[in-house]
Amino acid sequence: RSIIGPAGPFSRDTRGMAIRAEILAPHRLVIASLSGRVDTDSVRHVIIQLKSRADFLWNFDRIVFVDGSTDFSRLDMAELAAIKGAVAQAYFAGPDAASAERPYYRLALVCGSVMEGIIAKMFTMVLETDAVPMIDLKVCRSAAQALAWLGRDTLAAEDVLKIAGR
Repeated sequence: RSIIGPAGPFSRDTRGMAIRAEILAPHRLVIASLSGRVDTDSVRHVIIQLKSRADFLWNFDRIVFVDGSTDFSRLDMAELAAIKGAVAQAYFAGPDAASAERPYYRLALVCGSVMEGIIAKMFTMVLETDAVPMIDLKVCRSAAQALAWLGRDTLAAEDVLKIAGR
């Protein structure tokens, strides 16, 4: 039995940032892989793409794979704050979020290099400026570690890597 959602994966190449995402609705999970340049506009395009999918709910947990070709050079603290604002406006402004407890979902950021880890730590700092963070973020070194942290041990790391195009 396939774990890929009925609508299948979507890919988006937006001004240099490529993302491949798969929604696993039965597991309440989004698996994404990103590469290329990351900026606020690119993230907004991805948010719109996710929100347009009938099989997506705003509070699904996420695993995001970041590779060595990902360009974080345009990200500073102001840009990270703008990305946080775009996510908050898109997902957390509605009545469902108003009645939900924080954090709203968990995000496992899977990255291998030191630089990617530094960027992830910067994003964590931005998220933690709230008294109770909107998103619980953990930097992971592997798909298996991300799945364990998210409590999705029934999924095989090899399957998740294939879905992410890794």
